[in-house]
Amino acid sequence: MIEILEVLAETYQKSTREDFVSFINQYPEQLSWHLISDYCFDDLNKQNDTATFSVLLNHDKIPTILDAINSHSPKDLKNTRTINPKFLNYINSKVFFHFTFIFDRKDSFLKDLETDSFAANTVDQFIIHLGNWEKNVPEVKGYVAAVKKRLSLLKNDTKKKSFNRKLFRKMFIISLLSSFLCHELNILSKPKYISWISDRDSIINSFDGVTFDLSFVLMLLFAQDYNNNHIENPVNPPVIKYILPEDGKSNYLDPLIRIPDYLTGTLADLDILKKEFSKDKYYDICFSSLLEAPNHSIIWTSKNKNTLRYSTKRIKVI
Repeated sequence: MIEILEVLAETYQKSTREDFVSFINQYPEQLSWHLISDYCFDDLNKQNDTATFSVLLNHDKIPTILDAINSHSPKDLKNTRTINPKFLNYINSKVFFHFTFIFDRKDSFLKDLETDSFAANTVDQFIIHLGNWEKNVPEVKGYVAAVKKRLSLLKNDTKKKSFNRKLFRKMFIISLLSSFLCHELNILSKPKYISWISDRDSIINSFDGVTFDLSFVLMLLFAQDYNNNHIENPVNPPVIKYILPEDGKSNYLDPLIRIPDYLTGTLADLDILKKEFSKDKYYDICFSSLLEAPNHSIIWTSKNKNTLRYSTKRIKVI
């Protein structure tokens, strides 16, 4: 885990951080932000596993934003034949910065996490970190108790033969990436709060939403490491709001997920070697939204077969 974090952080620092800082610096500190995410894993009809996180400034009333999205793009990408240029113009606008991570499926990115021991040890370590945080910030006692309960559900499941190791791997990947991006947003913009709005599937829903908890504990660790190196200018962990629907009901914010959905779906379809897509609509999105876009960082990850070391790089689509 440490290795891939170091590699991702290095690629981000060298290829993306300058663009992200320029984006953030358009706005004053202590505004509110949304992190909107969508994923594509294990789809045999796609070329790649992908995850997109769209950072959106809370620039207008939510109903106004939702109305605009519904008018320009009333359906998800898979159910859309013709791409509305107005929707792409919105995706490209200055209130967004997008991160898409493409994982070389042949490498089974972080497959070494698919072990019972890694999952159990991770939970144990996270419970320890939560306890330390609670000692320093007693007012979080109630929240920490609820997180520990969800983590215990996960740990108990690791003892079962039916434990879904592949699912845990995906949960951890999403937790790792989301926590890294929220930490960067936190130190750069000192936000009032960040709301995380995610596509809902087993990655998010399992174990009563423990993926959110894994992500937050990682944010605590990122903040701790940052403060150890910035004693004179420390940061507190960001205030995160997790937008969840009531049981059995749809999430009224689902239209927002169409934003990363368009990017995830397009880049999951991309044949990296041939620089080709399977459908015209993906070319429309590529040429109108992805090509040379300063507000979109596309990061490719792979593992060297000889050295077994990970590498990442920011890529151009075509």
